[in-house]
Amino acid sequence: IFFHGDDCKLSHRKPKVMDKMIEYLHQEYESMFEDGSGKMQVSRGKIHKYLGMTLDFTIHGQVKISMFDYIEEILAAFE
Repeated sequence: IFFHGDDCKLSHRKPKVMDKMIEYLHQEYESMFEDGSGKMQVSRGKIHKYLGMTLDFTIHGQVKISMFDYIEEILAAFE
């Protein structure tokens, strides 16, 4: 489990372990935000967006990290 502020990334090789942890986090934290701002987003698969990074796990045993989308967003803000 990785935390950065209110962002969290979970990884486990067994999907059932992930299901239980996600359900726990939903029950524990999502109801804290009555305005809906605490709505959790769950992403499964081999490619994820996290803190401006694209994490690509498509090659077994490797991760490719890129920030192209984030860089383009920053450049557009200064045009």
